[in-house]
Amino acid sequence: MNDTQVTKGKIGRLIAKNLIVMLVAVIVALTGVLAWFTNQTSVEADGVSVECKAPDGVYIAIVKHGDPAPSDDEYSTEIHLNSENYPFLEDLYMTEVTGDGTNGSFLRPALTQSGGKAMVDTSAEWAYAEENSDFLSFDLYIRSESPHIIGLTSGSSIAPVSQKLTWNAGESTTGCNPSTYGNFSKDCIVGAVRFSVVANGEDETRELLWIPAPNIKLSDDAASVETNLTKGDTYKHFYYDENKIQKTLTNSAVVANNKLDYTLGSDKQIVEIQTTDADGDYFVTYVTCNMWVEGEDDESRLALVGGEYKVMLELMLMDN
Repeated sequence: MNDTQVTKGKIGRLIAKNLIVMLVAVIVALTGVLAWFTNQTSVEADGVSVECKAPDGVYIAIVKHGDPAPSDDEYSTEIHLNSENYPFLEDLYMTEVTGDGTNGSFLRPALTQSGGKAMVDTSAEWAYAEENSDFLSFDLYIRSESPHIIGLTSGSSIAPVSQKLTWNAGESTTGCNPSTYGNFSKDCIVGAVRFSVVANGEDETRELLWIPAPNIKLSDDAASVETNLTKGDTYKHFYYDENKIQKTLTNSAVVANNKLDYTLGSDKQIVEIQTTDADGDYFVTYVTCNMWVEGEDDESRLALVGGEYKVMLELMLMDN
């Protein structure tokens, strides 16, 4: 990749590989490995593979965000979501975007990059990010025979694949996915990952915005990485709005665990199932789930291209 000019947020792509959702008893676990690639890397993605298993009385369906609600025969206790069965995943090649976590807010900022450091170009033309091309977005429908409160468990995690993120000169880096920019792993890209849950409805209320790795910070010159931060700006969500104005979501609006373990840290309610369908047979609702690489974050830079991270999201029934 040319290290002098990279524009319009095309310095990398995030390919989802074998992403798995599993609902066992009262828990849904989404696991998988995602990798960050340059736009000049030729990669054939495996796509997204989802397996769902639901307890008695609970049924699940997943559709592309904004698509019509699933029909009765699409709900199941076990479903498989992949590019073969769900064509909307075929073009999922994610790049840097910026937004507040709600659908319609995501933009692809123009970036000028030199020496590993990218600067946002507010004088250039920006484009709106495309769902399931620039970032992952799907609607998760849940229906049940009785009302329930659905949450995300404290143990849910989005973590680097490498077990060692930094090292001293001369140390072995086997299995650490080392960067060519310094003594650190490309897997530090996880510091730029964001996950949001948005409630259904016209207001698109953000129920959750999660920074899974706020402890990681790439230096301005891309020569080193801090991995043990427990507070500071990395615990806030910086983004740009449609007017190209930088904004911040503070700690009160963001979940960012400071235990350095890449977990959510506490159970978080995301939706209540209280309304029945037209026939009155089931209680039903849905949430929109988004996952993206925040282009405003220093970690979404050339030094970390090729990094990988693993995902485990666990949905739970929070009522008795």
